[in-house]
Amino acid sequence: MSLILKIPEILWQEILDHLQTDSPREGCGLLGGDREGVKSHYPGTNIYENPHKGYRLDPHDQFRIMKEMRQKKEELLAIYHSHPQGPPEPSPTDLELAYSPEVYNLIISLSRPEYPLVRNYRYQNGKAMEFPLMIGNKYYETDPRDME
Repeated sequence: MSLILKIPEILWQEILDHLQTDSPREGCGLLGGDREGVKSHYPGTNIYENPHKGYRLDPHDQFRIMKEMRQKKEELLAIYHSHPQGPPEPSPTDLELAYSPEVYNLIISLSRPEYPLVRNYRYQNGKAMEFPLMIGNKYYETDPRDME
């Protein structure tokens, strides 16, 4: 798997549309693809008891999505979720519930809906390590001043 997650612009827009529709609840979903990058966007349903404070992908959605990925010969590249009011930084719960060190974790902040911020992480041993992200043909970087 590449060390740079590549998301086509059209799929990025689908992700943002899904998350903005779910806001102010946290939205979530999965991204499938191959070594070339993301090929498919799979929106999910957040069934967390307090969806304004966390997320949990519906297990029925997860099963359906993983089955569809297998049929398309895709692998799970990333899990994404939104922070409608906060920065795109992992919460203690995000780190605790980490799925796999090989899977990217995108956190998208919608605190300024006209200017969503995203960061791309991998989690291992309770720690987050940030990785590069390409949206379309451009590298995406979060300017630290955006986090203020």
